[in-house]
Amino acid sequence: MDIVTPIEERRYNPMLDANIFGDVEPNQKASPNRIRFKPAKTLERKKGAPKSEPEKFQVSAPKNLKPVSKTSNGAANLFDSKLAVGNIVKHIRFGKGEVLKIEGQGADTKAEIRFETGGSKKLLLRFAKLEVIG
Repeated sequence: MDIVTPIEERRYNPMLDANIFGDVEPNQKASPNRIRFKPAKTLERKKGAPKSEPEKFQVSAPKNLKPVSKTSNGAANLFDSKLAVGNIVKHIRFGKGEVLKIEGQGADTKAEIRFETGGSKKLLLRFAKLEVIG
């Protein structure tokens, strides 16, 4: 006979246990009208059973990849030669604009551009797809 403590009794919904598992046993200590339900048994791992290990897959690099050459400064002068203060640029979303200020170096270079329709914007040049018009 299983002993059910008050804490275990509160953990389980008696209606669910009775409907699903149908394992009902009367409580000997309470009045005969009350019924106490046994909690459902969970799956247990056998003590002698080995633990299953995840499968190991062999990973290899694709053969059609070409090595990428590294630059000496990384992206230090990537945008410096293309863009200057006063240039007229075209952006896909904002349209035409004039470069007011350039700050930062390399991949962190930002440009402040006054667009004809959108006002003044600060754009990070590595993400902004700008076309230099003049």
